[in-house]
Amino acid sequence: MEMMVFHVTGTENIQSICLESFKVGGQDVAITNGAAYGQGVYTAKGQRTPMCTYGRGEAVILCKALPCKISNNVGGGDSCAPNEDWLAFKKAKQLLPVYVLHF
Repeated sequence: MEMMVFHVTGTENIQSICLESFKVGGQDVAITNGAAYGQGVYTAKGQRTPMCTYGRGEAVILCKALPCKISNNVGGGDSCAPNEDWLAFKKAKQLLPVYVLHF
């Protein structure tokens, strides 16, 4: 089931994400902001978390996402949903950048 999710990143990363896709922290690049729910690309289902909590002076990418097996814990599935708003994707190919929001 396809869904839309938000990902916050520094403006310096926008071009490479849009041209080359995401990279998973700990696998393809260094982990920048921790890995509390395992290695992956961290996103939010709603705009409140990225824009109010993490989006200070950065950019938000709205992505199409394909979460296949969602688990509530780190070890299961290919996506982890630790709470109602967050989703961590273990594989970059599960995400397709669609829009970039600057604010």
